[in-house]
Amino acid sequence: MKVLVSLGLVLALAGLTSCQVPTSATPTPTVQGAPVTVSYSLTGSPVLPLVSANTASSQNVSVTVDLGSASKHLDLIFTNESASSTASMPSVAGDSQPGVVRALTTAAFPSLPPQLPRAVDAPPAIVAANEAIARNWRTQPARALVTADSAPTTGYTVGSTTETYIPPTIEAGNYPSNTDFTCTLRAVVQAPAVNRTLFVWVADNSWDNQHPDSGNAQGYDYVSGDPYPFKVNTAMVAKLAAAFLNGTLTTQTSAGPVKTSTGTPGVGDIYGFDTSIFGKEYFDQGDTNFTNYQNKGLITPQGEIHIFILPLNPASSTGAPSTQGNGGTLGYFYEADNLQQSLYSDSNQKIMFQLDSQMLANPSISGNTSLTASNIPPQGWAAQYSSATPTVSYWPNEMLSTLAHEFQHMIHFYQKQVLQNANGATQTWLNEMCSMVTEDFVASSLGTIGPRGVPETSGQYTYAPGSLSSSSGVGNDTGSRLAFFNNSYTLGVENWNTNDPLASYGVAYAFGAWLARNYGGPQLFHDIVDSPATTDQAVVNAVNLVNGLSGVSAITMPQLVEQWAATMLLGPNADQIVPYKLSAPSATPPYAFTAASIANGPGPPQTFTYGSVNPDDYYPFSDSSNAFTSNTPGPLVYQTMDGVSNLPPLAFYYYAVQSGAALTGKVTLQVTLPVNVELQAVVLP
Repeated sequence: MKVLVSLGLVLALAGLTSCQVPTSATPTPTVQGAPVTVSYSLTGSPVLPLVSANTASSQNVSVTVDLGSASKHLDLIFTNESASSTASMPSVAGDSQPGVVRALTTAAFPSLPPQLPRAVDAPPAIVAANEAIARNWRTQPARALVTADSAPTTGYTVGSTTETYIPPTIEAGNYPSNTDFTCTLRAVVQAPAVNRTLFVWVADNSWDNQHPDSGNAQGYDYVSGDPYPFKVNTAMVAKLAAAFLNGTLTTQTSAGPVKTSTGTPGVGDIYGFDTSIFGKEYFDQGDTNFTNYQNKGLITPQGEIHIFILPLNPASSTGAPSTQGNGGTLGYFYEADNLQQSLYSDSNQKIMFQLDSQMLANPSISGNTSLTASNIPPQGWAAQYSSATPTVSYWPNEMLSTLAHEFQHMIHFYQKQVLQNANGATQTWLNEMCSMVTEDFVASSLGTIGPRGVPETSGQYTYAPGSLSSSSGVGNDTGSRLAFFNNSYTLGVENWNTNDPLASYGVAYAFGAWLARNYGGPQLFHDIVDSPATTDQAVVNAVNLVNGLSGVSAITMPQLVEQWAATMLLGPNADQIVPYKLSAPSATPPYAFTAASIANGPGPPQTFTYGSVNPDDYYPFSDSSNAFTSNTPGPLVYQTMDGVSNLPPLAFYYYAVQSGAALTGKVTLQVTLPVNVELQAVVLP
């Protein structure tokens, strides 16, 4: 097993159970130049001391680790404890076998797993615009309520009522020939039990006019030569609507309107899942509390949610359809739509989000545009895994995750920026982390792959830690956020890279997945959002609140990052106790975490089951270079100290002593720790 050995202060964990949390305070930094010796032992509890960061000057420390007589491997973890300053790289002397950064060699692994197409849940421009809106809307001068700002949609008829969709100004350039979209209402879900009505609109340029009910024999239609060739039909809209909100579903078919009861509103649907964790997405119709906010430009509540399905990714200049349905932007929530057009001229004045029509209607298993029989599920277009549906269409499945993801953003704006009166925008990494962990929480119940990238097989969603073979391709591909974490963890969790957002998504998800499995699951994330804090202080406050930590026992953000860094390197071989837990403790299926029921929304309580996480099941992948970067699954462990030029705030770096060679006896290293850099080590068998 891998055992964490941090260097300096000894922290005994004897008797610690899986529900307890270490309560040590951050230790005093070691005296500069003082030698540190640690003996490694297989017996007893793991030894977890550390050389903490010195905030005033660098430290030159002689470190000796006695590994005993059995061969072991020694890795070091360097963490920048500063949340605001970049740190210089440490140095290590006395390493008699300096190596090179682990390289990808086809000889060592001739058959790498497949690359899946990749997408983002919002373009960087939308993310930036939402942050600006969150910063500025509260400071607008008081204004009179515009009574017609959001007229109720009573009297709308499925199949005939149309709306003109206004794209965000910053995105309008993607559609030079079609700035605004005419969209037709294709489905309505009435759910009075939760005081909500859902309206689903589809752009006319994406509607299936050939087979509007359910597509061709395989459930889809592709119109060759059309700039937007994948066409949305009624069956697709019905599946999407029912997944989001149960109730009385009305659709229009060739035989006339059809009403179907899809289930109890707020039970087993995305609306119920997300609101049970985070609370409502907006005021109820007639909510008297709204009068306290209406002069800030928020639209009048009507108890409605709208989903607009339209092409979100620009067609090429030649109109080539190959650019459509093969990656790009899945969907997004634009905060301006919550506000009056007198504030934002591109507001649709609806509580709404938008989804890409082309990826929704693409039936392929692989997510590309190949429509061969082997690349389409046997039952045709399919969005949800189940025991009866072991193969699904890649993008429609992702679209359900996107609904849960974007709904968190919608709720987040209302709960934090409006109700909590947060002073400014939530930092991007924090908001996106909450959305990705929401996908994680709902994946098993919703029948989606989720950010772990693990599909359901024969009704079994979760997996035993380490059970995915390195050659299977299952869990070892770019369908998981963890593949991007394994390559890009040196970014730091709070350093959002707008030029490579998939790398930042990976790092933020990995941190959130670890938090959820160690410090409180859905309740923890409720408390993160139900807080006026918009920085990592929201995380720290929630961890301490949910786990009853205070005073000298209270945990800090640097401590959380250090624990997370060690856990991700230990992987499934760590002792599965807080805070080094990634795998559920059960020795038999489903190897899953089950959270206590939670009820913060208008629906009944919900229970969540979410699977074990194993970073060692994923090859490191770089989106910027579009390639796997190592033939060894798991996080990159560098064999030199120049793998990156510096350590961004709250970033860490894994280093393999003597190129990962098997070692025995005493290993002595001369380590220089720059200002703010802390040192840990991991001993591996």
